[in-house]
Amino acid sequence: GVVLAKPDGTATGNSYAIWYQSGQLRAGVRLGPSLSFPWTPTLDQWYHIALTYSATSTIQRLYIDGERYGHLKHRFAHCNRLCF
Repeated sequence: GVVLAKPDGTATGNSYAIWYQSGQLRAGVRLGPSLSFPWTPTLDQWYHIALTYSATSTIQRLYIDGERYGHLKHRFAHCNRLCF
């Protein structure tokens, strides 16, 4: 299910999203490829999950409790403004 998602303006698409599906934590920034890796959360435990994107380095990074779990380099050529 969806952990966090932000709609893109008034559209139904998301500018970014983090979700859990089939034993994988997944995250992605608008219209780009998504990060995914195996993850099994422990019930009744809180987690701090963060997704970052740098327009300068064109890298998405996904963190759980401050530890980087994945990164992906992808340039968003269609963006003429901040993509988030």
